Amino acid sequence: GCGKTTTAINLAACLAECGKSVLLIDLDPQAHSSLGFGIDPETLQRSLSDVLNEDPEKALKLEDVLVPISPRLDVAPSQVLLSAFEQRWSGAEGREGILYRRMQSVVAFYDFILIDCPPNIGLLTFNAFRVAEEVLIPMEPSFFSLHGLEKLIETVSLVEETFSKKI
Repeated sequence: GCGKTTTAINLAACLAECGKSVLLIDLDPQAHSSLGFGIDPETLQRSLSDVLNEDPEKALKLEDVLVPISPRLDVAPSQVLLSAFEQRWSGAEGREGILYRRMQSVVAFYDFILIDCPPNIGLLTFNAFRVAEEVLIPMEPSFFSLHGLEKLIETVSLVEETFSKKI
């Protein structure tokens, strides 16, 4: 409720309007970024959940689930099935880098890749941080939001240390 999805949708649309090629990855099982672009998650035949499938034989390529919104803007849509990601990958080696590995085939085609994260610090968010070069954190000015920000910064630091990268 602090504006993560609204920021992601509007930033993606503005960058595309400015002539940049943009991919918006809806990494939130609530699929609000998908809905915001008129994509009904209930009717999708394939989504990001299929890309992040734990069975390499069944996993789709990221480019196979993209929905073009405009000539310069694509969305990798989400569905509620993505909420099972943590359970499906529990204990698996390299689970924090699944998104990183699965998006390598499309990285060169976009000027910007934006990721709309779920509203918690779990394995999906950790995967997003693993990919990220920058993090934008919309928040409301309240005590609990500041406390949450502190935990988010700790998580970013953990990712930086683990993967020897600077976000």
